[in-house]
Amino acid sequence: MKKSASLQGSLLKYVQVFMVQTAHTAIANARAKLDERLARWILMAHDRLDDKSLPLTHEFLSLMLGVRRAGVTEALHALKGQKLIQSARGAIVVLNRKGIECGRSCLWRSRSGISAIDRMSTGLGAAKACVSS
Repeated sequence: MKKSASLQGSLLKYVQVFMVQTAHTAIANARAKLDERLARWILMAHDRLDDKSLPLTHEFLSLMLGVRRAGVTEALHALKGQKLIQSARGAIVVLNRKGIECGRSCLWRSRSGISAIDRMSTGLGAAKACVSS
């Protein structure tokens, strides 16, 4: 790495982004309700896949969120009722990403680069953030 400054810079940026994401996940898991954490997970998966259809099962999401499968099912039904997602066996389709982003206390980083987690740590309100983003 000492021979390649550009590689070292890239790796350091990767580590920094990973650590920030880990910190945001820890804060979200500590402060957010199940539906907010589920929405955040859906948005993270949506960011990483180049498709609106996400191959996520209720069982997998319950393991990732550390809750009962029934809780995930209820939270998914709430998102489905608001017409933000569609859900079928083994798949979730994102219908309204913007609605998920702001409808769930903005626990996801907005395009401006400021998330509700940043606002929580600085004392600004998440609801105010949704209005301004």
